[in-house]
Amino acid sequence: MSITLENPKVKKPHSESRLGTIGGTDISSIFGCNPWQSAFGLYQKIIGEAEQVKDNAAMKRGRLYEKGLHAFYEAKNGIDDVVCTVGSQYRDPDDELIVDHRGWFQSILVHDSINFLSGRPDYVYNLRGNRFGLEIKTADWSQRDQYDFSNPGNVQIPMHYYMQCQWYAGLAEVPRWDFIVGFFAGEEMKYHETCSFAFDQELYDMMVKTAVEFWETHVLPRKPPEDAKPAELETYYRKKFPCHIPKTFAERSPHWDEVVERILKREEQIKFLEQEQQLDKIAIISHFEDKEALETPFGNVTYKACKDSEVMKWQEYAEILEKCIWKIDDAWDEILDMQSINYFDEENGALYQEGIDTLRRRFKITKPGARRLLLPRKKGE
Repeated sequence: MSITLENPKVKKPHSESRLGTIGGTDISSIFGCNPWQSAFGLYQKIIGEAEQVKDNAAMKRGRLYEKGLHAFYEAKNGIDDVVCTVGSQYRDPDDELIVDHRGWFQSILVHDSINFLSGRPDYVYNLRGNRFGLEIKTADWSQRDQYDFSNPGNVQIPMHYYMQCQWYAGLAEVPRWDFIVGFFAGEEMKYHETCSFAFDQELYDMMVKTAVEFWETHVLPRKPPEDAKPAELETYYRKKFPCHIPKTFAERSPHWDEVVERILKREEQIKFLEQEQQLDKIAIISHFEDKEALETPFGNVTYKACKDSEVMKWQEYAEILEKCIWKIDDAWDEILDMQSINYFDEENGALYQEGIDTLRRRFKITKPGARRLLLPRKKGE
């Protein structure tokens, strides 16, 4: 097994440099349990025909707070700076190995005999001969039902994250992989959970076998899998035929007449159902008058006045914080309780210092509270 610290722009883990690899965030796509990417989407990504994923506010928030969760994890587990830590986000200022634009190592795990199987874990530790890894995630408060930490012997996390942990553990040849997730509402971390998973050799072997079959069946012969999300197919055809030929018509047939007819009928049905849904909600609201809740066999329906809420403009806030000159030591409070930060404004080439509270207020907006109808939640939503 090879753990390499390298610049991915200089070297690829396998000889076909124009192809991507199957990594830890990808493996669940082959099994159909990745909510963001299908097997078809993975195929497009590997051969370089997928659209570039655009950075968004949630991704920026995740990068920001993952650093704090990592610091909290190390403080809780008594891991200090003298421990040799290898990971895609670990920084050693005394080491002159290749780093990315932020100064963080780019660590790649590559399978020892199958060079298109790789992974970029958050951290791999070697603590006095005890080797293990760590995966860090952030999640919205509304996603907490997808996790169950109530039974330490049977922790439940989303399957695509569990497979990612097992993938990294197999590539790194370590007996366990730790997992920490922080749940956020706005900019506030409500709580976090930590757990450990023992390496599952049987699952790992199955993932490796399936990944190799995927590569040989689809990637090498350039045969896309049939499993695809509608948005991925739309992107595929839009890129394949980016322009139209004026005053030309596709071949007409009874089949396409039926397809168009179904679409038009569904549009009408959707419009009708949306109107019916809105009328039913208005009927319930009128029934409430000044009452707070309605008891039903499906759970309580509520119509309560919410307090004024402060909403963070995460995209702009995170962009500023990414320019910050700061050092996180061994406590979560380093992120949440900083007194001031320094940041470089690229537009005018100036270095600024601003109080963290002042900076936060600049990116907050207040939404006035109002009564809101809340229906019972289904398990898993």
